Formats: sequence, structure tokens, C-alpha cells
Amino acid sequence: MDRTRGDLRAVDGTMGLFLRDSGRRILTFTPGDRQVWALAFDPHGRTIAVGGTSGPIYLVSASSVALRQTLSGHSKGTISLAFSHDGKSLLSGGGEHVRVWRGF
Repeated sequence: MDRTRGDLRAVDGTMGLFLRDSGRRILTFTPGDRQVWALAFDPHGRTIAVGGTSGPIYLVSASSVALRQTLSGHSKGTISLAFSHDGKSLLSGGGEHVRVWRGF
């Protein structure tokens, strides 16, 4: 998905990708029994990081919404996510600490 044509939103505890021109939801990702609290696109538009109420951070394909990788490290949920400018690092903020992920 071209980031200039779509918006990524957390809605009703799920992650959705919506077309800007029509507002139509085209992709949905629900991480098990958790609610989505944080979302971030990598700078290349290929990967979406998804964090929520508890447990892991999911790295998801932006084109297919297929799960690529799971990162464990926040036991009290993830409230913020941001990729570095080169996409090689991911910063995550949770209830207990901030973490930098590299080499995922």
C-alpha cells in the first residue's frame, strides 16, 4: 500500500488501513485478544509495527497484513512506537520502560 493513498488507524481495538479518497477500510489486523494502542509505519512503507494492551509488538507486512515477526519485551502494554529514519531500529514505549529494537 502506498502511504500517500492510505491511512493507518487504530479503531475499536483493531488496526485498519483505510483509503484516503473514500474512507473505505481495506485491511484489518486484530492481535488476538488485545487492543491496539500504538501503530507505526517503517520509513519504506513495507512494515507496520503494532502494539497494544499487553504482550508483544507485532511486525506486520503493510501489503498483506501477514505477521512477519513478534517482539517480546513489554509486559504492561505498548503505548508508543516509532521507527528510526533508516528503518533499522524501532523504539517502543510501554508502561514500565522504553526499549530500542535493532536487527529484527
